[in-house]
This record gives sequence, structure tokens and C-alpha cells, in this order.
Amino acid sequence: MVYLERYKKNPILLPKEENEWECEQVCNPGVTIYNGKIYILYRAGGIDRMKSSSGWPVSRLGLAISEDGFNIEYRSPEPIFRPEDENWIDVDGVEAPRITKIKDTYYIVYVLTGFTWDRIALATTKDFRGFKRYGVIMKDIAQRTSALFPEKFEGKFILIHRIIPSIWFSKTVDFKRFTNSKII
Repeated sequence: MVYLERYKKNPILLPKEENEWECEQVCNPGVTIYNGKIYILYRAGGIDRMKSSSGWPVSRLGLAISEDGFNIEYRSPEPIFRPEDENWIDVDGVEAPRITKIKDTYYIVYVLTGFTWDRIALATTKDFRGFKRYGVIMKDIAQRTSALFPEKFEGKFILIHRIIPSIWFSKTVDFKRFTNSKII
């Protein structure tokens, strides 16, 4: 049996009033270990509002780094992913990053929000300084919350993703075409 205890100093990350892009909310991170430190890609919201929803702040991704997972030693002064950088029409937010290390590359599956849709997108990095964005994957399917398994299964990578109301598995060999989709 595993017993968990809530960290007494939660939350670890809070909004930063001095940064307009993250002054209202910080949540929903993807976390990994790189060079012996904990790297946190987090969703942040600030003063500007989504065009598709006047109440929600525009979502961007920030980067925080921690030696121990509790104390933040670095936090990006600017977003590392922003909606206006995406090559997709009417992107209103970038959120829900999930990080998977495969060999020497970190794969980041994240969500783009828009007027009437959510789509998952893919980016990679080897050092968390430069990112290569591949854009939207599975373009015709509205969905959220996805991640890659870190190893191949029967010669293919597995994407777990949520097409509401179900959870799905899809397979890929090249991260461009996903096939054999099944509800689990």
C-alpha cells in the first residue's frame, strides 16, 4: 500500500502579479526530469481574455525549474508557448502540456483551444531552450488531455487521448499519422 501526504506548502507555483501573462492563474503542469532537475511546463493565465470565452484568460505555457520539486529556482519571465505562435486558425489558448522522454528527446503533447474546438498538438525539445513544433495532430478530432507512452509497443508509439466521453489509444510510427484508434 502506498500512502500519500499532501505537501504542507502547496501550491508550489502561484500566479505572479508582475507578469500580465500569468497574474491570474497557474495550473495543469507537465513535469519531467532534465539534467537532474525537475522541469515544469505549466499553464498560465493573465489579464487578456479568450476571444471564444470572455470569462477565461488566454492560456500560455511557462517553464519553472526546481532542484527538489518543492522550491522553484527559475521561472521563465515570458511564456515559452503562446497561442499566437501556433500555425492554426483561431487559437485562443495553449494548455495541458504532457511531457514524455523518448531516447534523448522530450515529446510534448499539448492542447490548443479555439472558438468551437480543442485540438492536440505536438512539440519536441532536447534542452528546454529550443522547441520544434509540429502543429496539430489528428486535425479532424476535437479532443483534450493526451500523452505518449515512452516506449514502442509492437513497433509503434502509443498516444493515449480523450475524445469525450471516452479515453482512446492510437498508434503511430512517425507522429504524423495515428491509426488503430480504440476506446479503452
